[in-house]
Amino acid sequence: MSQKIKFLILDDSEADLKLIKHELKSYFRNSEVECASNRKNFIIKLSHFKPDVVISDYHLPDFDGLTALKITHEMYPHLPFIIATDSASEEFGINSIKNGAYDYVLKKHLKKIPIVVEEALSKYELILENKRAYEELRKSEEKFRRLAENAQDLIYRYEFFPKRGFTYVSPSATKITGFTPEDHYKDPDLGFKIVHPDDRYILEKVVKGEIGMNEPITLRWFKKDGSIIWTEQQNVPIYDDKGNLIAIEGIARDVTERKRLEEALKESENKFRMISNLITDYAYSFNVDENLNLVSEWISESFIRTSGYSLKEIEEIGGWLKLIYHEDLAKVLEHTKKVIEGSPIKNEFRLITKFNEIRWIRNYAVPVFDNSSKRVIKIFGVAEDITEKKRLEEEIKNRTEHFENL
Repeated sequence: MSQKIKFLILDDSEADLKLIKHELKSYFRNSEVECASNRKNFIIKLSHFKPDVVISDYHLPDFDGLTALKITHEMYPHLPFIIATDSASEEFGINSIKNGAYDYVLKKHLKKIPIVVEEALSKYELILENKRAYEELRKSEEKFRRLAENAQDLIYRYEFFPKRGFTYVSPSATKITGFTPEDHYKDPDLGFKIVHPDDRYILEKVVKGEIGMNEPITLRWFKKDGSIIWTEQQNVPIYDDKGNLIAIEGIARDVTERKRLEEALKESENKFRMISNLITDYAYSFNVDENLNLVSEWISESFIRTSGYSLKEIEEIGGWLKLIYHEDLAKVLEHTKKVIEGSPIKNEFRLITKFNEIRWIRNYAVPVFDNSSKRVIKIFGVAEDITEKKRLEEEIKNRTEHFENL
């Protein structure tokens, strides 16, 4: 071994000490050996020398190997401890293993001691590795539990084997549903019972595999007081080594307020579209995807009548930017970036119609933000055709310049 190993030998026989030390130094070239022959000296060296391995005789003048073993493990839990005993007391070696010693070696076979030490060190490293893994697992579980206990969302685990039912429900269940975690533990079917009857088919589809277990689902739940809330659930399937589904872990969020806002927004959009189709000005809406690209959602009929393009035709030619007069494109892109970043805009630009006419447009656009992420998810806009106004302005300008030159 390249790593330096520190040995502490406890024995009152000078001959045995010398022989054990010789065997260790011969095999473990990079090693350091200290010796003790009594209790006091042993405790001092154990404390200050801090050995990697202790090798102890079983019978000593003022105490025995089992006491030395106990003292060692009180100071250094799990430290490799090996008993060296004579042939007449082999039973004491076996008894020592039962009490926590790693192994024992008969003094008439001391040449075996390096192999016994190597096995003890391997066992010790395995114990330390398991301890580190257990500590990491404990910390991870503690962290998860702290997060779960303080989370606003409902976190749960539902097991099918060995017994069907909830094995964990976070405290937020009480706030969200009115039912406590204990209520869920007592009734394995409570999670299904609180689902609105019209939405239970969604859960049935998940069970049948018609909807992926990992796909988010939206369900209405009955609270304990009878009121209805909207929830969004995300589940993760847990399988055993044979591929059998044994549990589901998931998280559920109350999205009632978001649903109300979506419905209100939808109603407002419908009214907006209905009114926009009756006026001569243009109106439109874009969705903003996660890559900040604009996706045409709707445009008023008045724009279609003026431009000659339907929404489908605009997509076919490569998007609405293809309609912008080339000299105005850079400015339009600059304003588009501003509204995507969250600022309302007002601008003017020229548009080329399907009939190859150039029309002047005055545009107003406002961003719509997502409540949770605060990013822009939609853009609403209205625009008017100011071509005639521009023509009149140009005519007035030309006449003024004419009179000034007279």
